[in-house]
Amino acid sequence: MESTDHTPTDSAHAANRCDSDHEPNIEAELLMQSEEHENGSSSGLRNSGEVNGTISNQMLELEDKDQPSENDSHKDETEHGTEHNLELRQVTELIIGVLLKSYLSDSLQQGTDTVGLILPMLQPMLPAVPPEILRHRITAMSDALSVFRGDETHPLEALAHAFEYWQCLRAALRHTQEFNKTGNIDALSQAISLYEGWLTSGSADHPAYIEVLSNLGACLTNRFELLGDLADIDIAIKHLSHADCISFDDHESLTTILLDLSEAYLNRFEHVGDLEDNAQAIQCLRRAVICCGGDKEKLARCLNNLGNAYLQLYEKRGRMDAIDDAISALEQAVASTSVGDTGLPSCLNNLGNVHLTRFERLGHTIDLHKAIECQSHAVRLTPSTHTNLPSQLNNIGNSYGRQYECSGDPHHIDKAIDYHTKAVAQTPGRHPDQPGRLNNLGTAYMSRFEHSGRQEDLEKAIESLQQAVSLAPNGHHTSYSRLNNLGNAHLLRFECSASPGDIQKAIECLGQAVSLSSPTHPDYPSCLSGLGGAYSQRFSVFGDLIDIHSAIECRQTALSLTPTGHANMPSLLSSLGGSLNHRFDYTGDLSDIQNAIECHTQAVRLTPPGHGDLPGRLSNLASAHMSRLDHLGNVEDADWAIEYLARAAQLRANHAGLGGALSNLGGAYYKRYLRLRQVEDLNKSIQYEAQAVELTPNNHADLPSRLSNLGGSFNERFNVTGQAQDLDSSIICHRNA
Repeated sequence: MESTDHTPTDSAHAANRCDSDHEPNIEAELLMQSEEHENGSSSGLRNSGEVNGTISNQMLELEDKDQPSENDSHKDETEHGTEHNLELRQVTELIIGVLLKSYLSDSLQQGTDTVGLILPMLQPMLPAVPPEILRHRITAMSDALSVFRGDETHPLEALAHAFEYWQCLRAALRHTQEFNKTGNIDALSQAISLYEGWLTSGSADHPAYIEVLSNLGACLTNRFELLGDLADIDIAIKHLSHADCISFDDHESLTTILLDLSEAYLNRFEHVGDLEDNAQAIQCLRRAVICCGGDKEKLARCLNNLGNAYLQLYEKRGRMDAIDDAISALEQAVASTSVGDTGLPSCLNNLGNVHLTRFERLGHTIDLHKAIECQSHAVRLTPSTHTNLPSQLNNIGNSYGRQYECSGDPHHIDKAIDYHTKAVAQTPGRHPDQPGRLNNLGTAYMSRFEHSGRQEDLEKAIESLQQAVSLAPNGHHTSYSRLNNLGNAHLLRFECSASPGDIQKAIECLGQAVSLSSPTHPDYPSCLSGLGGAYSQRFSVFGDLIDIHSAIECRQTALSLTPTGHANMPSLLSSLGGSLNHRFDYTGDLSDIQNAIECHTQAVRLTPPGHGDLPGRLSNLASAHMSRLDHLGNVEDADWAIEYLARAAQLRANHAGLGGALSNLGGAYYKRYLRLRQVEDLNKSIQYEAQAVELTPNNHADLPSRLSNLGGSFNERFNVTGQAQDLDSSIICHRNA
């Protein structure tokens, strides 16, 4: 008779990592209405399209004034015919020419009515252009050029350079706006080239110098986030540090520069892991908080980003004081934000993310409830067309996914998939956040597959996760988590299909995930344990001892790197126990099975009642007792196994894993029957094994073994009772197997 099913150790899904979108400071939302970069680990402090200072704001104002109103356009076409099809560029050149002439004649002095002076000069040259359009253009051009007046000895040359610089800045801003809307990296690179060209030909005394330094630094930071080229982030920090040094007397500009500089430091910290970069970022943000004075809006923005900086410190180093500091800063940010302020959703979203992170560390459900409460509030406050909404949908989807893992309630995973699906649908295909959101959708489908057993969910999971890996730039700092999740998905499919291709793909992906993750990163132990799970699964099929030794080594290392009290501790213990059990079954080394039972017992003890992983851990503990029963023959091990498996089956009601739990329970009764020869145990074995077969899909890899086990039990009862019906049932089962 074949051995009973062993429920797979709960290593795969426990290592799944979701990407959280931490929203940028509020200023970026107010000015540009653009979402931050995708990030499971980066704070996204400022959008590259955010403009810094008076000059850039005038550029944007002029950009708006270039566009005639709908009424103006209609009037032009109906009243003036083709005469008004004059390019705005030509109109601009005429206005510039008149302004230059007026400047040279000293006509335009401070307090002069510019429109009143220039309009009569332009109207004879442009008789077909409505006066209101000319007024718009004159005012905008005059305002934009006025800030450049400085060289009184060579006014013509000064204004010529002013116009050239103005065109350069305007073009750079258009490219950054295009990048923010479409994610087109070519547009971002063009903006960077324009800013760099401006700095090459410009002077440090130029009124726009600090603004160009700041905006160039922000653009370089965004390109680094996409491509991971350290040269970009190093240059960004250089420019922003210089801007910081020369803008000490302007608190308004300094606050924005400090926010940009902190983002650059945090990005380099995420990539390189140098704690000095994180310390510099936090120092910048603390200075920014002081610069805010009594401005609550700016204070909320700075505190919001400070909270994200502390969160990054935790994610990189696992320091609990950092996550507590993050929550404190973000709670202050929420308190500093007025009701109705457009920045409130961002602060609530990030506060929810940090509570979710603390829940993942400590397992306290109060943090999970607070995460969902904050994120739900953020979604309610965000307009349906706002570009930050996909980020918030993604994050609340993550929280519902974690709630499902605790509760096992299918409604929670359905909500998670619904939110993640909406987040993906509302994110442009080339947007840098799309890989992270596809990753989270894939992990949600994985979770539902483990509950429902529907192959469709698993296929959707692999499809989404493969897209996430394919779309992410090479070397991206979150690549390890996506590879880890894709590997776990292939491992799940291998457990169903026993396809060698799936186990090879799983080990390949999980191995890459470990190599890309730092040993000091909080996720490293889970990645390492997941790789151990893949080795353990391959050993169970092919029997190569090298695989099981590798599995145990990975999982022991993962456990040793995990701090006491960590929420992942039960999962890691259960996983290590499963690998030790597998090696014992092959080698018979009693120390392995004793250690396996100890690991599984601790895992069950540390798992909260009602937790979604408790049934699997009970099954794993029972499997270890059954293995020791086979070796030592102690019936007490069978009694323990039956007790644990009965609890697991009760908890698996309406779950895809119920068939496996019932099959294992039937197998435990059968083994006790073999020891005690009590027919009641044999009857129980047939009862539960028959239910297991009935619940097993026709294409499931475990169906043959379950049919074989049931057939063996029927045959044994025929030998005891002589009932022909049992013999017939046994033959049918073995034939179908």
